[in-house]
Amino acid sequence: MTVTVTGWIYVYKLGQKNVIRDKRITTYISAFNFIKDPLYNAIRKNSDFCTYLDTTRRHLGGLQVESILYQADMNYLLLKSYNEREFENLKNIASSSYLEFSYAWEQYEIVLLPLVKQRYALQEEFKEMIMIINNSYMGYNAFLYSLSEGIVFKEEQRAGLVNSIAITHDRLLDFFACLMDVNTNVQNFVFKDLFNRNIEERKVLDEKYLTIDKLIEKHKVDNF
Repeated sequence: MTVTVTGWIYVYKLGQKNVIRDKRITTYISAFNFIKDPLYNAIRKNSDFCTYLDTTRRHLGGLQVESILYQADMNYLLLKSYNEREFENLKNIASSSYLEFSYAWEQYEIVLLPLVKQRYALQEEFKEMIMIINNSYMGYNAFLYSLSEGIVFKEEQRAGLVNSIAITHDRLLDFFACLMDVNTNVQNFVFKDLFNRNIEERKVLDEKYLTIDKLIEKHKVDNF
């Protein structure tokens, strides 16, 4: 059997395509390996902070003199939050973990360029989150100081603080859920050529909850 010159050229070009494809996949996997641990850490630390906010909100909501759980709620708020400065520690860890992930992503920006709008959207949301978190933190510190000094904290002030922490919790819940969306999208982008299949994207039944696509729309990233 004689192989024509055209046939050899076809085989050569096919081999070159495979080499290019393999190099691309290898580069994608290297990028994924570089950012996967910081991304997982950011998801976990923001989830921890979110859980703490929800617990604190419930203790604050139950902090009424006539409640049989009044002393238990008081002990939690004073011992866990005031003495151990848990709010401050968790908010700092959560923020640092996100910044470390964002920095790691930037190192492979050119590789993950099709996903860059997602990083921009997270970045804009993070700026808003910092202000919201700090507002709750200052209000909570003022509340704890009043408790420790025996200063009466008015009921409307307590209710306002409960609402502030609830809002912070809900925004942070959306934020770390969007981080989980990014985790799915990065894996789909990196491994689609290798496995030829995708992880199903997260679905939300209530429109009020954010997804990464809604976050992109919210911050008008297309205009960047």
